[in-house]
Amino acid sequence: MSSQAYHNKGFWQAYLLIIVLVIVVPKSLIMMSLGEDHRKTFYRMWLEPSNCWETSKHERVCRE
Repeated sequence: MSSQAYHNKGFWQAYLLIIVLVIVVPKSLIMMSLGEDHRKTFYRMWLEPSNCWETSKHERVCRE
């Protein structure tokens, strides 16, 4: 047995690889497989700046 301390060489590379393979790749594949309509809906709901929102009754409410 060696008296040297254990080192964590490659830990972060392995950690990031697991995150990419478990979260990023499947999410990307799902988003690509849903088609253009889903991408437009996602953009409209989450990324497009507006003063409107949707209530729990699915009614569109705008400030103006």
